[in-house]
Amino acid sequence: MAAPPQGGQDPAYRATLTFLGGPGSWGATIPSDPSHRGLHGVFHKIWWLGLAGWPCRGQNQPTLEFVWVVPRSALFPTFTPHGLLALEPAVLEERFLRPAREHGFFAERRWAETHPEYKQPIPYVAVQRGGELLCLTRLGAQGEKRLHGKRSIGVGGHVNPCDAPDAAAAGGGAEAGDELFARACHRELHEELILPPGPLALRPVGLLNDETTPVGAVHVGLVYALDASGCEVAIRETSAMSGGFEPLSALRRLAEASDSPFETWSALLLRSGALHAGASLTHLQR
Repeated sequence: MAAPPQGGQDPAYRATLTFLGGPGSWGATIPSDPSHRGLHGVFHKIWWLGLAGWPCRGQNQPTLEFVWVVPRSALFPTFTPHGLLALEPAVLEERFLRPAREHGFFAERRWAETHPEYKQPIPYVAVQRGGELLCLTRLGAQGEKRLHGKRSIGVGGHVNPCDAPDAAAAGGGAEAGDELFARACHRELHEELILPPGPLALRPVGLLNDETTPVGAVHVGLVYALDASGCEVAIRETSAMSGGFEPLSALRRLAEASDSPFETWSALLLRSGALHAGASLTHLQR
C-alpha cells in the first residue's frame, strides 16, 4: 500500500469532505492520517464517513454519489493510449486493473466529473449473440445527459461503494473471488438488462480511452464481451434505453461513417474490430 500524501488527504478526499460538510459530519470521526490507498484504507475511510451502506445507482440514491477514481499518473505512468487497447487478461490485470485497485479511492462524483487528473473506471460490456451485438439508444431518462440520443454497444457504469468485496462481506453478499471491477460489471449488467441468474460468460477485451471529449477526459473504459448465446436478454431500464440485437458487421459500417450515431467509446470499439470472431488481442509492449 502506497503512503498517503502529506497530511493524509489528497485534493479529491478534501473535496469529498467539503461536500459532506467537513470532518465530523454525521457524527463521524476522521483519523488524522487515514490512508486513501488500497481497498483496506478506502473502506476504513468510508466507514469513518458513515458511507459503508451507501447505495448504488438506482437504489434510492441520495443526491451525493460516490464513484471510484484513480490518479491519472497511476493509471498511465508512461503514456496515454487512445482508442481501444486490446489486451490479454493477464496483461490487463498487471498493467491497469491492479494499479487501479491499489491507487484508487471513492470520491464524490460531481467533483470527479470536473477533475481530469483523476480517471473514473467504467466497466463497459458488449453483449454478443453469434454475429449479432446488442445495440442500445440512450433516452432522456438516462443519467448521463451528455450521451442522450446516442447509440451504444456498451452496458456499464460507475463503480460504487457497494461493489467493493468488503462492503459485500459486511452485507453477507460476498463470494470467493469477488473483485471490485468484476462486481461492478455484474451489478451494472443486472441493473440495465434482464438476464438469467448465475455466472455470466464475460471475456476481458481491453481498455478504452479517449481524451477528445469532456466525457472521455474523466473516464476510462474496462471493456468486456458477454457471450449471450442461448440466453434470453431484455432491457430492464426501458425508460432509459431502447434497442435490440443487430448484425455486428452493419453496426461497424455505421460506426465508420462520418455521421456516426454512436457515442465515442462505442464507435472506437466497433472500428477496432476486436469484437469480431477470431480477433487477436495485442499485447501491451510499453
